[in-house]
Amino acid sequence: CQFRFLIKEPAKSFYPQDGISYFWHKIAFFIYWTPSNTTLVLCFGLPRCMRQSILLSRPPGPGDPFWFHVVLIENIIDLYNKTLWAWRDLVRGLEQNRSCPRNPQPDYITMHEIARHVIHSSETIAMALETMTDMTQEHKLFFKENESLPAASRIAFQQTSMAFRSQVSVLKCLNLRSKVLEERLRNEINLVAFNTVAQHDSRIAVLIAEATQVDSASMKTISILGLVFMPGTFICALFSTSFFNFSPATSTEPQHWRVSEQFWVYWAVALPLTLVTVASLVFWQRVYTKEALDRR
Repeated sequence: CQFRFLIKEPAKSFYPQDGISYFWHKIAFFIYWTPSNTTLVLCFGLPRCMRQSILLSRPPGPGDPFWFHVVLIENIIDLYNKTLWAWRDLVRGLEQNRSCPRNPQPDYITMHEIARHVIHSSETIAMALETMTDMTQEHKLFFKENESLPAASRIAFQQTSMAFRSQVSVLKCLNLRSKVLEERLRNEINLVAFNTVAQHDSRIAVLIAEATQVDSASMKTISILGLVFMPGTFICALFSTSFFNFSPATSTEPQHWRVSEQFWVYWAVALPLTLVTVASLVFWQRVYTKEALDRR
Protein backbone atom coordinates (compact mmCIF):
# COMPACT_ATOMS: atom_id res chain seq x y z
CA CYS A 1 0.00 0.00 0.00
CA GLN A 2 1.02 3.62 -0.31
CA PHE A 3 0.05 6.76 1.56
CA ARG A 4 1.24 10.32 1.95
CA PHE A 5 1.28 13.07 4.59
CA LEU A 6 1.73 16.83 4.32
CA ILE A 7 2.97 18.73 7.36
CA LYS A 8 3.55 22.49 7.51
CA GLU A 9 6.16 23.65 10.01
CA PRO A 10 7.16 27.25 10.83
CA ALA A 11 10.81 28.20 10.84
CA LYS A 12 12.46 28.62 14.22
CA SER A 13 13.10 32.31 13.58
CA PHE A 14 11.45 34.80 11.28
CA TYR A 15 11.03 38.52 10.82
CA PRO A 16 7.39 39.73 10.79
CA GLN A 17 8.15 42.44 8.27
CA ASP A 18 9.36 39.78 5.83
CA GLY A 19 6.49 37.39 6.49
CA ILE A 20 6.45 34.09 8.34
CA SER A 21 8.98 31.57 7.09
CA TYR A 22 7.85 27.97 6.88
CA PHE A 23 8.53 24.76 5.02
CA TRP A 24 6.52 21.73 4.01
CA HIS A 25 7.22 18.14 4.99
CA LYS A 26 6.01 16.06 2.05
CA ILE A 27 6.33 12.50 3.30
CA ALA A 28 5.26 9.47 1.27
CA PHE A 29 5.49 5.74 1.99
CA PHE A 30 5.27 2.61 -0.12
CA ILE A 31 4.97 -0.67 1.81
CA TYR A 32 5.07 -4.15 0.29
CA TRP A 33 4.52 -7.24 2.45
CA THR A 34 4.86 -10.91 1.54
CA PRO A 35 3.34 -13.91 3.35
CA SER A 36 6.87 -14.94 4.32
CA ASN A 37 6.76 -11.97 6.72
CA THR A 38 9.08 -9.86 4.61
CA THR A 39 8.31 -6.14 4.56
CA LEU A 40 9.70 -3.71 2.01
CA VAL A 41 9.31 -0.04 2.94
CA LEU A 42 10.18 2.89 0.68
CA CYS A 43 10.19 6.31 2.35
CA PHE A 44 10.20 9.59 0.43
CA GLY A 45 10.85 13.02 1.94
CA LEU A 46 11.55 11.57 5.37
CA PRO A 47 12.84 14.18 7.86
CA ARG A 48 16.19 13.49 9.45
CA CYS A 49 14.65 13.33 12.93
CA MET A 50 12.48 10.35 11.93
CA ARG A 51 15.08 8.21 10.20
CA GLN A 52 16.85 6.84 13.26
CA SER A 53 13.60 6.04 15.04
CA ILE A 54 12.28 4.09 12.07
CA LEU A 55 15.53 2.20 11.53
CA LEU A 56 15.56 1.01 15.14
CA SER A 57 11.94 -0.17 15.11
CA ARG A 58 11.09 -3.85 15.56
CA PRO A 59 7.82 -5.67 14.79
CA PRO A 60 5.60 -6.48 17.79
CA GLY A 61 4.94 -9.92 16.39
CA PRO A 62 5.13 -11.90 13.14
CA GLY A 63 2.36 -12.19 10.64
CA ASP A 64 0.80 -8.70 10.61
CA PRO A 65 1.63 -6.75 7.43
CA PHE A 66 0.47 -3.53 9.08
CA TRP A 67 2.95 -3.56 11.96
CA PHE A 68 5.25 -1.09 10.21
CA HIS A 69 2.34 1.27 9.65
CA VAL A 70 2.13 1.70 13.42
CA VAL A 71 5.78 2.75 13.58
CA LEU A 72 5.44 5.21 10.72
CA ILE A 73 2.23 6.77 12.01
CA GLU A 74 3.71 7.14 15.48
CA ASN A 75 6.56 9.22 14.07
CA ILE A 76 4.16 11.19 11.87
CA ILE A 77 2.01 12.00 14.92
CA ASP A 78 5.08 13.21 16.82
CA LEU A 79 5.93 15.55 13.94
CA TYR A 80 2.35 16.84 13.77
CA ASN A 81 2.42 17.49 17.51
CA LYS A 82 5.73 19.34 17.23
CA THR A 83 4.56 21.60 14.41
CA LEU A 84 1.22 22.26 16.11
CA TRP A 85 3.02 23.46 19.23
CA ALA A 86 5.17 25.72 17.04
CA TRP A 87 2.05 27.34 15.55
CA ARG A 88 0.58 27.60 19.04
CA ASP A 89 3.67 29.56 20.17
CA LEU A 90 3.05 32.11 17.41
CA VAL A 91 -0.58 32.50 18.43
CA ARG A 92 0.42 32.85 22.08
CA GLY A 93 2.92 35.53 21.08
CA LEU A 94 0.10 37.55 19.53
CA GLU A 95 -1.99 37.19 22.67
CA GLN A 96 0.85 38.30 24.94
CA ASN A 97 1.86 41.29 22.80
CA ARG A 98 -1.46 43.00 22.26
CA SER A 99 -1.48 46.67 21.37
CA CYS A 100 -2.04 49.26 24.06
CA PRO A 101 -5.78 50.13 24.20
CA ARG A 102 -4.94 53.84 24.32
CA ASN A 103 -3.00 53.66 21.07
CA PRO A 104 -3.77 50.34 19.37
CA GLN A 105 -1.65 49.37 16.40
CA PRO A 106 -2.46 45.70 15.74
CA ASP A 107 -0.45 43.92 13.07
CA TYR A 108 -3.33 42.63 10.96
CA ILE A 109 -1.05 41.29 8.24
CA THR A 110 0.86 39.04 10.64
CA MET A 111 -2.39 37.94 12.28
CA HIS A 112 -3.94 36.91 8.99
CA GLU A 113 -0.71 35.23 7.87
CA ILE A 114 -0.63 33.09 11.02
CA ALA A 115 -4.34 32.35 10.61
CA ARG A 116 -3.72 31.15 7.07
CA HIS A 117 -0.96 28.79 8.20
CA VAL A 118 -3.00 27.46 11.12
CA ILE A 119 -5.87 26.72 8.74
CA HIS A 120 -3.44 24.78 6.54
CA SER A 121 -2.27 22.89 9.62
CA SER A 122 -5.86 21.97 10.50
CA GLU A 123 -6.43 20.81 6.95
CA THR A 124 -3.37 18.55 6.91
CA ILE A 125 -4.24 17.02 10.30
CA ALA A 126 -7.79 16.35 9.11
CA MET A 127 -6.38 14.67 6.00
CA ALA A 128 -4.07 12.55 8.16
CA LEU A 129 -7.03 11.54 10.30
CA GLU A 130 -8.94 10.45 7.20
CA THR A 131 -5.91 8.49 5.99
CA MET A 132 -5.57 6.82 9.38
CA THR A 133 -9.27 5.93 9.46
CA ASP A 134 -9.05 4.33 6.01
CA MET A 135 -5.92 2.48 7.06
CA THR A 136 -7.74 1.05 10.08
CA GLN A 137 -10.57 -0.13 7.87
CA GLU A 138 -8.13 -1.76 5.47
CA HIS A 139 -6.45 -3.50 8.40
CA LYS A 140 -9.75 -4.97 9.58
CA LEU A 141 -10.72 -5.97 6.04
CA PHE A 142 -7.39 -7.75 5.49
CA PHE A 143 -7.80 -10.01 8.51
CA LYS A 144 -11.46 -10.58 7.78
CA GLU A 145 -10.55 -11.88 4.33
CA ASN A 146 -7.71 -14.02 5.76
CA GLU A 147 -9.35 -15.80 8.68
CA SER A 148 -7.09 -18.84 8.26
CA LEU A 149 -4.02 -16.99 9.54
CA PRO A 150 -2.15 -18.60 12.46
CA ALA A 151 -2.79 -17.64 16.08
CA ALA A 152 0.39 -15.58 16.26
CA SER A 153 -0.88 -13.41 13.45
CA ARG A 154 -4.21 -12.99 15.24
CA ILE A 155 -2.39 -11.76 18.35
CA ALA A 156 -0.32 -9.36 16.27
CA PHE A 157 -3.54 -8.18 14.62
CA GLN A 158 -5.06 -7.33 18.01
CA GLN A 159 -1.95 -5.44 19.07
CA THR A 160 -1.89 -3.48 15.83
CA SER A 161 -5.62 -2.71 16.10
CA MET A 162 -5.12 -1.33 19.60
CA ALA A 163 -2.23 0.81 18.38
CA PHE A 164 -4.31 2.09 15.45
CA ARG A 165 -7.20 3.04 17.73
CA SER A 166 -4.82 4.89 20.02
CA GLN A 167 -3.27 6.75 17.11
CA VAL A 168 -6.67 7.70 15.70
CA SER A 169 -7.60 9.08 19.11
CA VAL A 170 -4.39 11.13 19.26
CA LEU A 171 -4.98 12.51 15.76
CA LYS A 172 -8.51 13.51 16.76
CA CYS A 173 -7.09 15.38 19.74
CA LEU A 174 -4.54 17.12 17.52
CA ASN A 175 -7.33 18.08 15.14
CA LEU A 176 -9.33 19.57 18.01
CA ARG A 177 -6.29 21.49 19.23
CA SER A 178 -5.77 22.87 15.76
CA LYS A 179 -9.41 23.99 15.60
CA VAL A 180 -9.00 25.68 18.98
CA LEU A 181 -5.98 27.56 17.60
CA GLU A 182 -8.17 28.84 14.77
CA GLU A 183 -10.76 30.02 17.29
CA ARG A 184 -8.12 31.74 19.39
CA LEU A 185 -6.81 33.56 16.35
CA ARG A 186 -10.32 34.53 15.30
CA ASN A 187 -10.96 35.84 18.80
CA GLU A 188 -7.70 37.79 18.73
CA ILE A 189 -8.50 39.37 15.37
CA ASN A 190 -12.22 40.05 15.82
CA LEU A 191 -12.82 40.56 19.51
CA VAL A 192 -9.50 42.10 20.50
CA ALA A 193 -7.92 43.89 17.55
CA PHE A 194 -11.09 45.15 15.85
CA ASN A 195 -12.86 46.07 19.09
CA THR A 196 -9.82 47.79 20.55
CA VAL A 197 -9.39 49.88 17.42
CA ALA A 198 -13.13 50.62 17.33
CA GLN A 199 -13.09 51.78 20.95
CA HIS A 200 -10.05 53.95 20.27
CA ASP A 201 -11.76 55.46 17.23
CA SER A 202 -14.90 56.04 19.32
CA ARG A 203 -12.90 57.93 21.92
CA ILE A 204 -11.35 60.07 19.20
CA ALA A 205 -14.81 60.69 17.73
CA VAL A 206 -16.04 61.83 21.15
CA LEU A 207 -13.13 64.26 21.44
CA ILE A 208 -13.84 65.59 17.95
CA ALA A 209 -17.53 65.98 18.82
CA GLU A 210 -16.65 67.90 21.98
CA ALA A 211 -14.32 70.18 20.02
CA THR A 212 -17.05 70.67 17.42
CA GLN A 213 -19.49 71.67 20.15
CA VAL A 214 -17.02 74.28 21.40
CA ASP A 215 -16.61 75.60 17.85
CA SER A 216 -20.39 75.63 17.40
CA ALA A 217 -20.82 77.65 20.59
CA SER A 218 -18.22 80.15 19.37
CA MET A 219 -19.92 80.44 15.98
CA LYS A 220 -23.27 80.90 17.69
CA THR A 221 -21.86 83.76 19.76
CA ILE A 222 -20.41 85.39 16.66
CA SER A 223 -23.74 84.99 14.82
CA ILE A 224 -25.68 86.58 17.68
CA LEU A 225 -23.29 89.52 17.78
CA GLY A 226 -23.67 89.91 14.02
CA LEU A 227 -27.46 89.91 14.30
CA VAL A 228 -27.33 92.50 17.08
CA PHE A 229 -25.17 94.94 15.15
CA MET A 230 -26.49 94.24 11.65
CA PRO A 231 -29.60 96.52 11.75
CA GLY A 232 -27.59 99.43 13.08
CA THR A 233 -24.84 98.82 10.53
CA PHE A 234 -27.38 98.75 7.71
CA ILE A 235 -28.99 102.00 8.87
CA CYS A 236 -25.61 103.71 9.19
CA ALA A 237 -24.57 102.55 5.72
CA LEU A 238 -27.87 103.65 4.21
CA PHE A 239 -27.93 107.12 5.75
CA SER A 240 -24.28 107.69 4.89
CA THR A 241 -25.07 107.60 1.18
CA SER A 242 -25.49 110.79 -0.85
CA PHE A 243 -29.24 110.20 -1.08
CA PHE A 244 -29.58 111.82 2.34
CA ASN A 245 -28.34 115.27 3.26
CA PHE A 246 -28.50 116.85 6.70
CA SER A 247 -27.82 120.56 7.02
CA PRO A 248 -27.26 121.98 10.49
CA ALA A 249 -28.89 125.23 11.54
CA THR A 250 -27.29 128.56 10.60
CA SER A 251 -27.99 132.14 11.50
CA THR A 252 -30.24 132.48 8.51
CA GLU A 253 -31.72 128.98 8.07
CA PRO A 254 -32.90 126.32 10.49
CA GLN A 255 -31.52 122.79 10.31
CA HIS A 256 -33.18 120.57 7.74
CA TRP A 257 -33.08 117.00 6.38
CA ARG A 258 -33.25 116.37 2.66
CA VAL A 259 -33.84 113.15 0.74
CA SER A 260 -32.75 112.94 -2.88
CA GLU A 261 -35.45 112.56 -5.48
CA GLN A 262 -33.33 109.77 -7.01
CA PHE A 263 -33.60 107.57 -3.91
CA TRP A 264 -35.71 105.14 -5.91
CA VAL A 265 -32.52 104.14 -7.79
CA TYR A 266 -31.25 102.44 -4.64
CA TRP A 267 -34.30 100.21 -4.43
CA ALA A 268 -34.33 99.62 -8.17
CA VAL A 269 -30.84 98.14 -7.93
CA ALA A 270 -30.89 96.54 -4.46
CA LEU A 271 -34.15 94.59 -4.74
CA PRO A 272 -33.44 92.83 -8.10
CA LEU A 273 -29.89 92.06 -7.01
CA THR A 274 -31.20 90.51 -3.78
CA LEU A 275 -33.71 88.39 -5.70
CA VAL A 276 -31.01 87.18 -8.12
CA THR A 277 -28.73 86.24 -5.22
CA VAL A 278 -31.44 84.25 -3.42
CA ALA A 279 -32.50 82.52 -6.65
CA SER A 280 -28.88 81.56 -7.41
CA LEU A 281 -28.49 80.07 -3.93
CA VAL A 282 -31.67 77.99 -4.26
CA PHE A 283 -30.63 76.76 -7.73
CA TRP A 284 -27.14 75.79 -6.55
CA GLN A 285 -28.54 73.85 -3.56
CA ARG A 286 -30.90 71.87 -5.79
CA VAL A 287 -28.15 71.00 -8.28
CA TYR A 288 -25.74 69.98 -5.52
CA THR A 289 -28.38 67.82 -3.81
CA LYS A 290 -29.23 66.07 -7.09
CA GLU A 291 -25.56 65.31 -7.83
CA ALA A 292 -25.09 63.94 -4.32
CA LEU A 293 -28.09 61.62 -4.74
CA ASP A 294 -26.84 60.45 -8.15
CA ARG A 295 -23.43 59.54 -6.68
CA ARG A 296 -25.13 57.27 -4.17
